[in-house]
Amino acid sequence: MRTKGFWSAAVVVLSMGASACTFEHASELISPNAPSLNVNPGTGGLTGLWTSGSMSDPASWQCGNFQWNITEQSATSLAGSFAGQCGAILIQGSGNAQLNGTAVTLLVSGQASASGVVTTCPFTLNATGQLEGQDAILINYSGSTCFGPVQGTETLRRPALPAPTEPSAPTPPAQSPPPPTGGSHVGAGPLTADRAWQVLQATAAEFPHLAGPQPTGDQAVAAAHELLLRYIWHLQLAGFQAGRQRNPSGAISGDKLTIHLDGQWKAFDIFFDVGAANRPIELIFWEVFPADHVPDGGVPD
Repeated sequence: MRTKGFWSAAVVVLSMGASACTFEHASELISPNAPSLNVNPGTGGLTGLWTSGSMSDPASWQCGNFQWNITEQSATSLAGSFAGQCGAILIQGSGNAQLNGTAVTLLVSGQASASGVVTTCPFTLNATGQLEGQDAILINYSGSTCFGPVQGTETLRRPALPAPTEPSAPTPPAQSPPPPTGGSHVGAGPLTADRAWQVLQATAAEFPHLAGPQPTGDQAVAAAHELLLRYIWHLQLAGFQAGRQRNPSGAISGDKLTIHLDGQWKAFDIFFDVGAANRPIELIFWEVFPADHVPDGGVPD
């Protein structure tokens, strides 16, 4: 469903102190270029550039060309720059959202400008939406600028994530020493995300030969594979239900796992830059969607 705009059909006036700038009917306005953001890759399962469809008729005052470049993600929030086009008006600012499972509450704020007019004015958009897998966000929004109110529905999408490459026969890490025993296991405690993160950190410390740099990319992938399975076993030892994650492509992930938290399965990306030779594995703990649990007993000490 596309956007509904509610500007005057004849004249829109922007107040500027004692003077005023008058905008003619939309069909007489010069159509602006679609907004363009400086895209940073960011870090996290939902980071990257999300866009909506372009506008078929800029003179209709409908909104489109939404761009949300998400550069920051936590378990409960998303943040990044935002831009869009509503008729002959360009909007650009920041987009900050709260996450509650797959529910998204988004606030966009910044400046609106019209073609041929130097002065800008503030705008805000409030939206509620839903994550649809990892590659689409449906939002229902309403907002206002000094040019008038807007409301509508848009679906923001990003390119589908590539399926991970799984080695058919992982090569063992070079000169892998036997794992140490005792002293690194997390003690009894609540089944929370914070304690699960402590288990992952302690397991990486227990197996520095797996978390450390490997001489080749194949050995780095194999070490990450073994460390993931040891994470699962240590989580289960600490009382958690845990297993592997099936990606939307159908492949079993080599850098994600699932943990049962707050009455539901949740998936987490646990490694960054897997497969890089001569570099230690960077341990992360970012929730990704949707969770698709695959039972696995892991590898015990």
